[in-house]
Amino acid sequence: MGPATRILLKEILSDAEKSDVIVRIQELSDVVRSNDFWIKGSPFAYSFGWEYEQEKEEYVGLDSLIGWAPKYQLVFSAMSNQKEDYFYLGDLCVEFSKRLNGFVDLGLPLADFTSDEFILNDPEHVLYDGASLLGPSLVKLWRDHKDFWLVK
Repeated sequence: MGPATRILLKEILSDAEKSDVIVRIQELSDVVRSNDFWIKGSPFAYSFGWEYEQEKEEYVGLDSLIGWAPKYQLVFSAMSNQKEDYFYLGDLCVEFSKRLNGFVDLGLPLADFTSDEFILNDPEHVLYDGASLLGPSLVKLWRDHKDFWLVK
């Protein structure tokens, strides 16, 4: 299993919004089978919503940092651990955090990967419960950064 990311969302996605996400995944992919898809031969999966109901409670304090607590999430997982999978997953985070105006939860502090003060001090970089959350603009900057990496 490779890296996984959560895109935290302010609102629950409607059926139409979910459909738009699925259509865009199909456009970006070589093959799509249910929630599994392949980009340039690399396998990925996606899921909507919380794995368990208490999961969203982990983010209730986020309201004081970004002005809202997530009500929903879109999760992407790489099903292999090749170097390019991290970059494809990063591209998905750029695309969908921007499209859905969500924050990407990296799972660990960004400082574990870079010492770049420009990135670390960006207003869209939020440390919460030991993990870095990145807003849509910062996700793009991070994806294009020389130190880019995602958590496994």
